[in-house]
Amino acid sequence: LRQDVIDRITGTNFFETLPKFPTTDPLISMIKKFTGGRFSILTSPLRGDHDNSAKYKKVWINQNIEKPNETIVSGKKEKYATTGGKPNILIDDYIKNIKEWEAAGGIGIHHLSPTQTISQLKRYGLIPQIESL
Repeated sequence: LRQDVIDRITGTNFFETLPKFPTTDPLISMIKKFTGGRFSILTSPLRGDHDNSAKYKKVWINQNIEKPNETIVSGKKEKYATTGGKPNILIDDYIKNIKEWEAAGGIGIHHLSPTQTISQLKRYGLIPQIESL
């Protein structure tokens, strides 16, 4: 984000007010089918506003989606790229996060749109080919 945008939303409940995409619940449902019901949220805090932005991101999650198994707020997402040597999957709109995730051994899905994300998940064999939103 540009610094002027960061300055405007620092200290506010901006993240609590974001709308939910209509494809959010179906995507989580597909992921849960593939993982046996487990999913986690890994989100980055706003630079210079860690505690406040983390709080309101968690508020948004609690108000808008079913409870994930874990919610992690970290500016170092790549630390979570693997678990016990097994790659984890990151769906993220920030290409820098994807590159760092993959360099750490994880599977990165660069989110540009729900349709494109599902296409990538299918291509990697991470969800069944028959699923669609």
